[in-house]
Amino acid sequence: MFSRLKNIFLFKKITGFKNRFQNRYLAKNIKREILELYISTIIRNFAISLISIFEPVYLYTLGYPLQWIIFYYAMIFTGFFFLAPIGGKLSARFGFEHCMLYSIPVLILYYLTLYFIPSFSLCFFSAAFLAVLYKIIFWPAYHTDFAHYGNNLRRGKEIGTLNSLIRLFVVAGPIIGGIVLTVFGFKILFIIVCLALSISIIPLFTTLETFKPVQFGYFEAFRRLFNPRFRRARLAFMGSAEEIIDVTCWPIFIFVVLTSYTDLGFITSGATIVSFLSILIIGKWTDKKNKRKIIKISAITLSLLWLARFFARTSWRLLLVNSLSGISKDGIGIPMTAIIYDAGCKRGNLKCVIFREMSLNLGRSLMAWSLVGILFFTNSWLVIFTLASLASLLYMAI
Repeated sequence: MFSRLKNIFLFKKITGFKNRFQNRYLAKNIKREILELYISTIIRNFAISLISIFEPVYLYTLGYPLQWIIFYYAMIFTGFFFLAPIGGKLSARFGFEHCMLYSIPVLILYYLTLYFIPSFSLCFFSAAFLAVLYKIIFWPAYHTDFAHYGNNLRRGKEIGTLNSLIRLFVVAGPIIGGIVLTVFGFKILFIIVCLALSISIIPLFTTLETFKPVQFGYFEAFRRLFNPRFRRARLAFMGSAEEIIDVTCWPIFIFVVLTSYTDLGFITSGATIVSFLSILIIGKWTDKKNKRKIIKISAITLSLLWLARFFARTSWRLLLVNSLSGISKDGIGIPMTAIIYDAGCKRGNLKCVIFREMSLNLGRSLMAWSLVGILFFTNSWLVIFTLASLASLLYMAI
């Protein structure tokens, strides 16, 4: 009898904790369109997580020096900056979910082209072009869809819930990718990624998208970007210049230190596990507290962590600094995304999303081209990470 009462008590206690956790940190009563976006994004991100951290390392192992790898990404981010308004026009013309659908075959073709670089050197430039094409089709549609169907009273929770679910499901991606690379090589990994991306299309069309085409001006987007009224917002989003170093140099730095695909996957997945719960907390804070204060504290922390990365030369130090950096970036990304979604309610979702994408990629492309020039004179990791540290402080302009 006592044992039975004890089990009932424990069950109620666990259930109560579960309900409190859901009420505090998870978004509820999510629209069907957002739920479809959640499922599709999780599958897509899992597929990409298998290989994304290894892309610059792949080019590095093919013999491309760091300067050429950064040049490759400079082409991508510069192309995205100039063509982002075209992505806005496509979303306005064909619909958000349709554009996300069209982007997946382009992404699959990108990975196939990337694989054939060793056989055909021109694929180096073709892959960069396809990466730009994918980004301009997918990202404006994705963010506008989220902003359009999301609830402006719980932006933080909705963004935090999606990001946490992504982390939960993709946590094993880099480890699996590292193991596949070690055992089978890049060919099998590319095939697995392409198959998973194909599956990600399915959830987007469980309901029919109702959409009315609208006009979107190309040059109007540039006038809006450089409008003095939005100078602080533009400068803050340009802080993502540090991401070009995070995407290109950081994975290569870890690979050079550890010389192992599996260890690189472990470092990435470990950081994902650590940041899982922090995302939910940051999402809740975004709805309840001052968004700009959260961003400024996180930006200072991220800036200091970039300097600390240079001294991380063991697997556990790399894991620690990568985990803390991930938490700091979430403390910037979630509230900044919520701010731009909220602004979209007043000025138009697609206009604000394109402003965000152009600002982000203006900062990334300027940093990339600066690095291409700097690497003519020095290959110092300390110099590279210091640039990222300084760029991180731009987020505070918000």
